[in-house]
Amino acid sequence: MSPALRPFLCLTLLAACSAASGPVDRASPQALDSGQPAQDETGSGGTSGDTGAEDEVDTGIPDEEPEPCASVEGRLPRGVEGVFVARDRPIVGARPACTSAWHAAAGAAGSTLSLRLDSTEDGALWVRATDLLGVPLADPTRLAPGEALEIRPAQSGELLLELSPAALGTAEDPPRAYGLSLGCVSGCDIEYSRYPLVFLHGMAGTDSYLGVLDYWYGLDRRFAETGFVIHTPAVDALAGVEDRAVQWLAVLDQLEAEGLGRRFNLVAHSQGGIDARLLISQMDSAGRVASLTTISTPHRGTTLADLADGALDLTPFDGWLVDAALGAMAGLVGLSGPSLSAQMHDMTRDRMARFNAEVFDRPGVSYWSWAGVSCGALDWGCRRERDGEVVDAVFAASFVLMSLVEGDNDGVVGLDSARWGDFLGELPADHMDEVGQIADVYNRSFDAAGFYLDEARRLAAAGL
Repeated sequence: MSPALRPFLCLTLLAACSAASGPVDRASPQALDSGQPAQDETGSGGTSGDTGAEDEVDTGIPDEEPEPCASVEGRLPRGVEGVFVARDRPIVGARPACTSAWHAAAGAAGSTLSLRLDSTEDGALWVRATDLLGVPLADPTRLAPGEALEIRPAQSGELLLELSPAALGTAEDPPRAYGLSLGCVSGCDIEYSRYPLVFLHGMAGTDSYLGVLDYWYGLDRRFAETGFVIHTPAVDALAGVEDRAVQWLAVLDQLEAEGLGRRFNLVAHSQGGIDARLLISQMDSAGRVASLTTISTPHRGTTLADLADGALDLTPFDGWLVDAALGAMAGLVGLSGPSLSAQMHDMTRDRMARFNAEVFDRPGVSYWSWAGVSCGALDWGCRRERDGEVVDAVFAASFVLMSLVEGDNDGVVGLDSARWGDFLGELPADHMDEVGQIADVYNRSFDAAGFYLDEARRLAAAGL
């Protein structure tokens, strides 16, 4: 071809191609490939930036698989504690993704329990039963619905149950429902409570009363015949309420550290009840106290403390009566003069009024109280009503004084002062009878050890 014809031929071919193809479609792949903006199907035009969203393009590549749940040595972390699993009361729960489910249950040492997996959306679950320190009570067992695991509690009270899936799963998994029920196979008549009972002694009480007899006389022997767990620790006999409350808190710390309980039922006599109220209200940040039962605690103070503190002028009464009452109290607690006044200052009626205005009952804790009421030797009507109860000679003078000022009393604490929380009633006992003193093995009017055993049964019936 002649060089002079080449430009003319190229222009001719270019015009022919343009006429044949027509205008370019902006929605076509060619337009996308060229980077030109695409027009929507309505012909309104615009770009994806007009709506703030980009058109999704199916690349044909599958979505990335979710990461499996994190675990430690193949075990998922525990979730939030589920409801309590009581005997013969089936429960249902839901295991959140990436966690194991766990619950508390309770049983008696010497018994055999049967934990049944009623249902599960996990297909099967690994079940572990341990004591409060994590010591296994049975081999970890993989249960399918309808299967059960036998558990033998090492101590009466709470035990822990953990349920884990066979596969770890992923965070995107929905909650998995399950059902559990706890039954008893053997030793089913052994008595126990969910939480241990901790007995708090009163003023002048340590390991013994008057340096001779156990403060809580006869308790160990009576409770040994049951599965109830009790503790009778001691703190300073002759210390103020705040100091003793700190010491009682240390007792709970120690019991928890030894795996003997997560929560506790406190049973307190006399000053021990004031100590306990301060501990519960202002010191027990972990909420380990489930209940407090007080026996003849001077919640509103006592006339005897007013006398010892010099806050009450009883000059109209015979001097010998005041001297005898204070002398008996001094002999009982091992103090006299200024020392007795300092020790009893926290229990004056004025001080307890301030205490009650500052120390509030804690929500979630059950408060109960009992009051001892005794009788004078010649008060035959009172003795008939109270199974022959007569105030001990050590309280004879204080009983008369208390009767004149406060009415019914046990020789140390008045009936009205002993009321706190849910008042459960009167006990035919003086202040020493209430803890089995003085060695009242055959006290016809009041069986102290039997009373406290009945209290343990009451707490157990309340689920505590």
